[in-house]
Amino acid sequence: MDASPSDSTQWQGDRFLEAGQHVYSFVVMVRSDEQSVHQIGSFRETLDRLADGLFTGSRWTRAIRTDSRRFLLAAAYASEAAAANPQELARRLASLASLYYNVQISVIYASPAADEETLALEMRRSRQAEGLLFYSLPVAGCLSNREIGSKDDEPFRAAETALRDSLRKPVAGAIDLWTESALNLVDTAAERRIHPRALKRAISGGIWSVANAEELGVRLGWDEKPWLERVEAAESDSQLKETIRELSEEVAESAGASALKPDAREEVRHAVRYLEEHYPERVAIADVAARVGLSEPYLCQVFKADTGQSILTYLNEIRMAKAYELLASGKYLVKQAALEVGIPDPFYFNRLFRKRYGIAPKNVKTN
Repeated sequence: MDASPSDSTQWQGDRFLEAGQHVYSFVVMVRSDEQSVHQIGSFRETLDRLADGLFTGSRWTRAIRTDSRRFLLAAAYASEAAAANPQELARRLASLASLYYNVQISVIYASPAADEETLALEMRRSRQAEGLLFYSLPVAGCLSNREIGSKDDEPFRAAETALRDSLRKPVAGAIDLWTESALNLVDTAAERRIHPRALKRAISGGIWSVANAEELGVRLGWDEKPWLERVEAAESDSQLKETIRELSEEVAESAGASALKPDAREEVRHAVRYLEEHYPERVAIADVAARVGLSEPYLCQVFKADTGQSILTYLNEIRMAKAYELLASGKYLVKQAALEVGIPDPFYFNRLFRKRYGIAPKNVKTN
């Protein structure tokens, strides 16, 4: 989403607005879910139809595709009729696209412009604000072009420090601490409106730390380059989180796995029981460590030693087994089963389930 040559240049020097007209402009981004992406090819025509119904009384409307998932939409009104709220128009546009066309979009809205120079300025501001559409946080998928991403702030720096510290003294199983810290960094960046470039730079630094932490048990010759490329290519925070989770699973698997040892430490057995009791909830390593009376790094180390798996991998094994039971009962939809076992992200749930059982959750045969 980095800025390419400004889309506003085509407006500069041209006089196409009539006296007394105001133009409402919007940047529309089609989200990257499978259903929405499937309809991108015909989405400009869809925008035309949406504009006809939404901008009643307008002098003209224009929809232009400018990138693979990016569109510009503009509507001109006579000054005396230009009293609409841009934010409300953006929300209605997103709602109608979802309701009637099953396409999920994010919209950046601008202030009405009365001349070509002001319109060009508003479009530049919209381009600058686009980076924040990386996050799923904007309410109803809408964002003002006055919102500008920050490169840094104190909470983000603290979360970044926690990510670095998670591997300061790496031990077997510490990949769980790193994963938890990395996911928290993404959430903090979304809350603090951090520009995606700064977030990706921090996550990439964390991946370099993983690659250089031999104590994690990563196999010799493990290649971090594909993961760095995926971080750079991520188009949303959900894609970035998925990359972090998959990396964590690969690192955990490369270190080997086995069953809970008969002579496992009592603290590890307590930790396993805690996971079995609390799997539907959001489980933090700090909570498990506090329950069993060990520090987080030491718990990760002994849990890995006694089970052959990281805490996160073990937790997901429990969740998948419970999900299979729910789906086999015939009483739960896939989305309901995912929520019941503590995984609200349907894409992540589907991937874990396929990996564990070799079939899609929707294909589980009922009892």
